[in-house]
Amino acid sequence: MAQPQIQKTAFQQAFQQKQFLASLELSAHFVKQHGDDVEAMQCLAQSCYNIGKFDEAFEVYVHAFDLFGHAELLSGAAAAKSASGDLKLAKDLAQAAIKLSPYNVGAWRTLAQVHRFAPKDMWLLKAQRLAQKSDAPPVFKRAIHYVLCKAMNDLGKWQRAWKAAQKAATFDPPRYDPVQLTRYVTALSGLDPERLRKMRRPAGSEISPIFIVGMPRSGTSLLEAQLHKHFDLGTFGEVHVFASILSASLNEIGAGRLDDGLPKWFEDWSPTEIDAAARRYQTELMARDQNAFSRPCVDKMPGNILCLPMISILFPKARVIRMRRDARDTCVSCYLGEFSGGNNFTYQLDWLARAYHDYQSAGDTGAQFLETPPIDVHYEDLVSSPDQTLDALGTTLKLNKRAQPVETYKCSTRSATQVRAPISAKSIGRWRNYTGHVDPLITALEKFGP
Repeated sequence: MAQPQIQKTAFQQAFQQKQFLASLELSAHFVKQHGDDVEAMQCLAQSCYNIGKFDEAFEVYVHAFDLFGHAELLSGAAAAKSASGDLKLAKDLAQAAIKLSPYNVGAWRTLAQVHRFAPKDMWLLKAQRLAQKSDAPPVFKRAIHYVLCKAMNDLGKWQRAWKAAQKAATFDPPRYDPVQLTRYVTALSGLDPERLRKMRRPAGSEISPIFIVGMPRSGTSLLEAQLHKHFDLGTFGEVHVFASILSASLNEIGAGRLDDGLPKWFEDWSPTEIDAAARRYQTELMARDQNAFSRPCVDKMPGNILCLPMISILFPKARVIRMRRDARDTCVSCYLGEFSGGNNFTYQLDWLARAYHDYQSAGDTGAQFLETPPIDVHYEDLVSSPDQTLDALGTTLKLNKRAQPVETYKCSTRSATQVRAPISAKSIGRWRNYTGHVDPLITALEKFGP
């Protein structure tokens, strides 16, 4: 294999394994050594994006678009601007990318995120026409029906929104084994808390991040945005280090061997490997912000609720905030939108209800491994009594209040527009808008547990 291809394989593999700092460095080196290459520049831009360097991602995407003219590069630039908070430019870029390539999935996703649809909206009419195209790729049909779902919700046409989401889930459905997550969560209960306590890194050798965890769409992004707004702390969005380590460990163990394999994997985790994992995490945070540890820092990654035993070992002094939200509202919010990667359990109501129960079980089980119990924050309290909820959190975590609230907030999740809007309780009880459709979900939630 030629040397350039070996280098390409290296940065592509690092990216697939969610080692985004490594993929950034490898793709940047490739571009410097071999000149402009569209694959390397896309990887570089997306790696920047995934570690929260949205301005740098935007610059790479724009430069690559100037060189190659590909619509997906323009849509990448739109996503970067959406994440950094420039919603008007994000909207303009997304629309330009769609005009260049109507089947551009990324551009439609960004447009749906930053644009509020209105009756007779030209972009709504265009989406409706494209949804009828028989020659459209399945992945596009799925994405465009989620766009229509968002549009119908904007217009208050709840029944049509639900039907659009149902239709979206039929196109190119992802492969997903709902039992695997349950097996993993069950295997967590086989870990020995005392043994894990002895594996903790020595006091004083670790930083003390604040982790915000919970089910997707439970309000984790909103809480991070509000903490950033009112308190002097660093926020880093979704850091994928723990997810990457967990994924690698599960591949090593094998799905059928979790009951005995997971405890053994933890038992075999050497002090050297533990230190290396902690340094990897710290390095990624430093790459996002050189002053990451000069003040309290927040890592908002909902899926880290599955990684609490690992967090307890690497960062014993860390604090964990666990977001909770009404199960029906949480699951409905998950179902009525598309995640850009992962969370494949959201495409079927039965899978979704089971995953909700597994996430809660993982949180309950994982809490016993933490040195300090997690802090429960209820979404309903946060949106109904934000000042009281935030003041209580600030006191518990010993956070310093800002002299003036900060309005700028970077967010790359589905919640990017919502968390920048004035805080509101209007989404409490949202599930009731979909009467006649949510009954199977409620039945499934009752089947899998409280």
